[in-house]
Amino acid sequence: MTRKEPRQLPPSFFCPTIGLMVLRFVLCLAFLFALPAQAETVGQRLSADEVTHLLYGATLYGEYVDGRPDWAEQTAATGQLYDAAHDWEEVGQWSVVNGMACYQYFETGNIPCFDVTLYEERYYFYSAGSDELVAVTTRVEREPIM
Repeated sequence: MTRKEPRQLPPSFFCPTIGLMVLRFVLCLAFLFALPAQAETVGQRLSADEVTHLLYGATLYGEYVDGRPDWAEQTAATGQLYDAAHDWEEVGQWSVVNGMACYQYFETGNIPCFDVTLYEERYYFYSAGSDELVAVTTRVEREPIM
């Protein structure tokens, strides 16, 4: 029985310089394909009047995109803000500033503002001036809870 010699790989295959270049190339490709797509704003941005119309005397129900529990807030025509998580107690005030929906919470003193877009009957709330989606409405009611 004749013994076959194993196939010899070319010397360049083991050359550290070429091997590292190939490894870097493969890792770069893997990294590029693993990156999430650039975030984009969904829908058309609402004007200041449209944001005011949305919030004026409405109850909004929604979900956070980071997995926190669903939310429900009533934005009274008087500018008061009521929260379902606090048995519909007043928790702050809402306003529209530079076309953004802003909420001042009494408990924290924070005043987060959001760019609001509309797409397929859902409102999308983005961190001010960015494409970072924070929350999406699931329902909007015009009848006050109070």
